[in-house]
Order: sequence, then C-alpha cells, then structure tokens
Amino acid sequence: MKKSIFSRILSTVCVFAAVLSLLPALNLSADAAAYRNPSWYRKTGDVANEEKLLIENASGNGNGYFLYFKSSGFTSAQHGTSAVDGAWTFKSGKGTYTENAYFEFQKQSDGTYRIKCALKPGALNTYLGVSNGSLINAMDWHGDLKWKVERVGSNYRIRSASNTNLALKIDSSGARLVNVNSYSQSTQLSFYNIAICEDAAAVQPKVGQTYIFQTTNGLVLDIDDGKNNAIVWNRHGGWNQKWILQDAGDGYYYIKIESQNRWLDVYAATKKNGTNVTPYGTLHGGNNQKWKFISVGNDSYCIKSALGDWYLDVAGDDAGVKCGNNVQLWNSNTKDVWKLIPV
Repeated sequence: MKKSIFSRILSTVCVFAAVLSLLPALNLSADAAAYRNPSWYRKTGDVANEEKLLIENASGNGNGYFLYFKSSGFTSAQHGTSAVDGAWTFKSGKGTYTENAYFEFQKQSDGTYRIKCALKPGALNTYLGVSNGSLINAMDWHGDLKWKVERVGSNYRIRSASNTNLALKIDSSGARLVNVNSYSQSTQLSFYNIAICEDAAAVQPKVGQTYIFQTTNGLVLDIDDGKNNAIVWNRHGGWNQKWILQDAGDGYYYIKIESQNRWLDVYAATKKNGTNVTPYGTLHGGNNQKWKFISVGNDSYCIKSALGDWYLDVAGDDAGVKCGNNVQLWNSNTKDVWKLIPV
C-alpha cells in the first residue's frame, strides 16, 4: 500500500531517532571533568595562543599559592581580597586543583595576551584602575586588560601592558599589581601545563611511524655511538636521531632506533633520579624498555616509563641544557616535554 507523505516523514523521523539513540550521550561536563585530575608539567617554553595554564608564585615549586577565579562552589581555603568576582589565590599541592584555576592565554595581534578563566566567563583585570597595589579580578565589564608575558630564566612574569613597571604578584594575601623594581623576585611565576586526554587514542603516536624527538629548546634525542649513550644534540637528521615506535601492549611503546636493533632502555631498571637511559641491543620486553606517551597537545608528550612515575628527562636545568647533555630517568613535578616530528 502506498504511504502518505506524512507517514513517510514520520518513518524517517523514527529511523533518525533510533540512530541517535545508538550514539553515546553527550557529556556536557566532560570538559570540566578533564581539568580536575590532569597530568601536568612545569612549563618552560614560550606561551602559545590559547594555551591553558596554572599560575603559581615561582617559590612554591608546585605547592605554593595559585591563582584561581573565585567561585561559590569552591570549598578549599580561600585567601585574598574581598573584591567581587576576584581572582583569589589558594595554596595547594598536586592533584587538588579545580577547573577555576586554569587560565587561557589568548595572544593578541600586538603580542600581548588576554588572560581569561578557561572554563568561566571573565578575564584577568584590575579592580579600580591600574596602579601599584591594584587588586586583580576576573570581570569583563571593566574592559579587557592586556598583559605582557616575559621569560625570567625558567620562570615568567606577567606585566600590565599599559604600565610595564607593574606586574602580577601572587601570595597569601591574594593577587595584585606591584612595582617590579621593588618586587623583582616575588613577581616571578611558574606556569604549569595540563594534559587533557579525553580521547587518548586520538592523540597517541602511531605504531610503526618514525619520529624525531625534539625538546622544548630545539635539541633532539640522539645517540652518542662511541659511548652507546642517549644524549640530546642539534638536529641533523642522521640515523642516530630517527626512532620508530613499536607496540608494547597496554598503551605502552618500545622506542627503537629506526635502522638498528637497539631499543631505548633504563639501565638495570633502576628507579632513581639520574639513572642513565641507553640504546640496548636486545628487546627483552621488561618494563625498563616500555614507555607511555602522555599528550600535552601540539604533538608533544611527557614520556613515562613503565617502571612507575618516572619520566624521560634531559640532565640540567632549562637554562643549562646544551648539546651533549645526558638523557636520564627522573621523578619530578617538572616533567620534560618532547615534540614528536614524523619523518
């Protein structure tokens, strides 16, 4: 029997509804949930546009005072001013942050930044003018305030773009602008980046792909063949800088020199800061040869050993890393980041 137009439309709607019912439900809170227990590392490179960061006073070393956007739902100890909708501070340790503590750095055409709360409306601003002692809030209705972000060794400083003598200071009293000349040390800040892996498979490197592993200062993972040792060196594209990834199961990889049967190996499976990482001539499948890639975005990763909370690291602080520095194992809040470049 020939169906009416109405019946055909109704049938189509029913089919469409049935298909939708098979799709996973949309989790409106997934974005917020991803921020609550992130993998994180201390940032040392330049700030990218739209990068989301935690902001801490540099002396805190991961356990100091952090900036956060005041929220009625936040129950941890609150410090700071009584400014309405203020950018308050809280003192805490790893793993206890809320999404209110993440700020997105939006780069402007003039090289300055607008710094907005990542998951809330409002951008960092001053309360009642830009002057020494001005309190910081997170409201849009004063007009967006622009900020200059500068490197200070391995730390950062956030200056007011309209008065570069003033910079952001974070402490137990809250967040405010102060004169840089008077507070050179206490205006230094640490930035922490976060790894959000809602879909881990989508951001993982490819098995069978050859990569160059590049550090944040441009040096790359290299083999000093005379010493059979892993180091960093200027990129030249030789055989000793090309690494192919092999599946080790359970989300781990073996990291093999592309042209040789040698695999990146933690010496004697020793769980100790500074343990040497070398190319080993036998694939034995131990945990000291297995590595997990924790995405931090932009094809970059913290590389974690299957031995536990130990990471692939370059010896030396950020300012002192140079050609020939050793590659080692390290357990720290400040994890090195490696960019994987396909070749």
